[in-house]
Amino acid sequence: MTTTSTPPAPPASSSAALPPLPELCTQLEHTLKLRVPPIGMQLLETAEELQAIARLRRPKAVHTMDQIVGQATRLGWTVGITAEDLVADQCRFVVDLGEDDPAWHTGAHMSGVWYATVEDATRHQAAMHRVPQGRYGGVLDDEMLIALTVADIAKALDGMQALARNGLRYPFPQYGIQMDARAGLGVSYPRKD
Repeated sequence: MTTTSTPPAPPASSSAALPPLPELCTQLEHTLKLRVPPIGMQLLETAEELQAIARLRRPKAVHTMDQIVGQATRLGWTVGITAEDLVADQCRFVVDLGEDDPAWHTGAHMSGVWYATVEDATRHQAAMHRVPQGRYGGVLDDEMLIALTVADIAKALDGMQALARNGLRYPFPQYGIQMDARAGLGVSYPRKD
């Protein structure tokens, strides 16, 4: 698997009517006011394919998937990893690296650490679906992850641009529990006198 600060281009056959991915990334950055540029991830079949990538950086230690994504976004690196480079199955399985293990689905490894009971951990694992092949991700706690196809990105941008025309632009302001929200919402929902 590689992560890079320049997203890979989608196959030509699947995006004939869609804008090019670099253009969509620029639109995402502008619309969402992103702190870091979008990155792309690609699952490769062999270690040889991974090693053939120009300017590839390989981990010198074991990391979480979040750290690998951080290296690509913050440092602009093209990072190549294998399952052995990731700290645990929790990081491996969500990006389709490693063999499926029924024990992972129980969440027992997180019981008593992240969750009080095995049942709670199992519910977490059930809600944390493994990413379908070709859609990957991981982020630090204060970031947002969106793993989308090119068509989904274009559709999401259409919706965000429609919201912006109606006065709702990212980042949305926070309304505190004691704040009068009419000033902000009045722009988007004008009175009809």
